[in-house]
Amino acid sequence: MIIEKSISLPASVEKVWEKIEDLEGIIKCMPGVEDVKDLGNNKWHIVIKQKIGFISATFDASMKLVNWQPPTHLETETDATAKMGLGKAFQNQSLDLVAVSENETLAKYRAEVALSGKIGTFGQRMLSGKVDQLSNDFAKAFIDKLTG
Repeated sequence: MIIEKSISLPASVEKVWEKIEDLEGIIKCMPGVEDVKDLGNNKWHIVIKQKIGFISATFDASMKLVNWQPPTHLETETDATAKMGLGKAFQNQSLDLVAVSENETLAKYRAEVALSGKIGTFGQRMLSGKVDQLSNDFAKAFIDKLTG
């Protein structure tokens, strides 16, 4: 599944990138994140709890930064395993920042998501509806961090 979203942010590209440089803080803006540990070498361990349709799962995830081009582009990879044998998730994601004006930035997000196991069987169909909710929740948390 491919997910593409864009959000308008009320700040310059440079100000947005300053917040993004704190990747651990950005990870904490993601809905469902319960714990984040910096493992060094641009890698993090994340515990995420999500409910997709009737399936509720806690994931142990490892995320690594694979491409970093300040102040406009980054790419990460996330590999997650759901506890209790519910399946796995893999995600490649990228973020591009485009200046709209001195005080507005367009953030373009793209992710390729693959689910396997029970989560893949039942969750894939329900994921598209969940994506909008998760994206909106993340955007609100990030804008709060940006402006607060």
